[in-house]
Amino acid sequence: MSNELLKKINIDKLLYLKLTLFLIFTAYLFIVYNNHYSISHILCDRNNYFILFVTFLIGVCSFIYEFKKNDKYSMCIMITYLISTFFVICFTPDKLEHYIFASLVSLCAFSFIIYHCLKNNSNNLMKCFILAELILIILYFTNVINFYFAEILFLLILAMFICFKHFIN
Repeated sequence: MSNELLKKINIDKLLYLKLTLFLIFTAYLFIVYNNHYSISHILCDRNNYFILFVTFLIGVCSFIYEFKKNDKYSMCIMITYLISTFFVICFTPDKLEHYIFASLVSLCAFSFIIYHCLKNNSNNLMKCFILAELILIILYFTNVINFYFAEILFLLILAMFICFKHFIN
């Protein structure tokens, strides 16, 4: 990517585009829920080009955003997150590889939040996002919330964290 083009990209507008795409993605997941067990079952629908396209756009926005922020660790986590997401889409839920990459996606999301909390000297408000993720995990394992909605909330917490992180940096 040329330096001139990169300089022209406004990081605030890029964040808004990324979050808008993320919310479209999440809204779509709500609309097509239809008692699916997990998001993976929707992602792996081979005829669902919309999900693939939106995921690709989110990936491009995320890559450029992290590149402009010049944070190599954050960029590595997000690239791993995005590549793993594409592999989740490639392998159907009946394959072990699917669950390996799905676990890696969750681990990357949680690592992203923890990394930025540590980087920002554990800002107290940022700690709330870690706490929210942990509470969500507890709610899932105690059968208070089903897996599908736990995944949706996990994504929304990550999106809110990315937005919050942008404005405190």
